[in-house]
Amino acid sequence: MADIEQGLTSSGTDHINTLPSELLAEIFAYGATNPRYPYHIIILGRVCWRWHALTLNFPTLWTKIYIPVNVVVKGCLIHRPRYERTAIDKQWSSKLRDTVELYLTRSKTCIISINFVEALSPRNWGWEYTFWQLSFDKLAGLLRKHMHRCYELHAFVDECPRVYDLLSEANLKLPLLESLTLPKLLDLPFVRSATKLHTIRTEFVEKDLKELAVENVELATWTPGENLMSFPKAKAVTLLPPPPCSTTWPHARVIAVTGRMFCSDLVSSLTVAGTRNTMVKIEEMLCKVEFPNLEILKLVHFDRTGPPLRLKSICRPLKGTSTMKQLVFQGFAIRLPDMLDILRMVPRLTCLSIYDSPFPLFGPYRPVSNALLGALADTKIVPDLERLNIFWRHDLDIDDSLVKRLLDTRRDRLIDVVARQDHVTPHIVCSRIICAAIHET
Repeated sequence: MADIEQGLTSSGTDHINTLPSELLAEIFAYGATNPRYPYHIIILGRVCWRWHALTLNFPTLWTKIYIPVNVVVKGCLIHRPRYERTAIDKQWSSKLRDTVELYLTRSKTCIISINFVEALSPRNWGWEYTFWQLSFDKLAGLLRKHMHRCYELHAFVDECPRVYDLLSEANLKLPLLESLTLPKLLDLPFVRSATKLHTIRTEFVEKDLKELAVENVELATWTPGENLMSFPKAKAVTLLPPPPCSTTWPHARVIAVTGRMFCSDLVSSLTVAGTRNTMVKIEEMLCKVEFPNLEILKLVHFDRTGPPLRLKSICRPLKGTSTMKQLVFQGFAIRLPDMLDILRMVPRLTCLSIYDSPFPLFGPYRPVSNALLGALADTKIVPDLERLNIFWRHDLDIDDSLVKRLLDTRRDRLIDVVARQDHVTPHIVCSRIICAAIHET
């Protein structure tokens, strides 16, 4: 056994050592996007001398910088000591500054992505844990020297005035900024100077904010029409329900969808994401927007399937639309007659994607069924269809002959077809701007 173990260890080590440096760097970079392990590059650099040299030779590995805004420690919530401005707070702040400085130095002149995040709560979160917000006094000056290299700025926090204080400085300039995430989009000086900014994610737009020339907008709000008024040149819009814990919308589950109607001839892509508890409001949100030149519509369901998608809820986005090219249903429950009526409203559709819910559905509300495949075999429904993607749960029995018939009848037009069973693992995703995992086709 000892010989076998030694042989496995040596062969494994030899195999790792034979990997090219470029491939190892790609593997390291893949893990750099995981916020659960924000400083894993430092750990990997301590495994061996070769890995240490590799992390130093590839400055792009150090461009993803995570800055926690608070610290979670053990201590009773009621009788907790005051950590702010204490020696412990200074110690944590110094460590944070040293780590951020290390990333900024080793990234050299590469463009950087700065992410303000909340410390991950322990799995057994309870009264025995508490947290406090870190001081940015030692960090502010360091960041100012390198913000001209920042192309992504994301604040994945619910409430942190210190982040806004840092970003509110009049002399702060981000000329390379392309993507911005802020829970509250305020009229900040750096936003005006960011001429390359094309993507904004937010939950709230300041009422007096002047119009911004961005093309991609993600809004987690119950007033989509009013907030979209600040983005008259938007071409791609994503609508999300606010998170239940949002400080902007503390009563998100009971508030009604309000605000004025928004109509735009420029918007060509609309993505709407919902959860089980927000289906009714999602339908109300769709009644607040009208995009006559819409080409792409994606409907994504994050949660356990709730009320089925009703035909009238998406009639307004599709009404009068003669340019619709791509339609995506992901995880929604819907009746087959409603699905076919929707497809008849978009006769020029060229790309159709239907993804079954990751949770079991029963009755007439399954988005994928033998009846659907039989109906799609009729070329009178979306006659220009060129790309078809259909995924169904492993517990659904699909007749293979129906798939073959569909392919035979549409052989002349279809150039890309994916129709298969998918072993989907049920998962629940929080419907907020930081977790909007929209499936790209």
